[in-house]
Amino acid sequence: MIRYKNGQYDIQINLKDFDFALHLDTILAWKKHLITILTAR
Repeated sequence: MIRYKNGQYDIQINLKDFDFALHLDTILAWKKHLITILTAR
């Protein structure tokens, strides 16, 4: 889910805890990249 509020994006990812733990670095990098793309527009 992506929410835009007060000039900022909030991204929530719903994953199983196990998947999240295995891929935390990748998920955080993806979220950062997505926010960069969204704010550049």
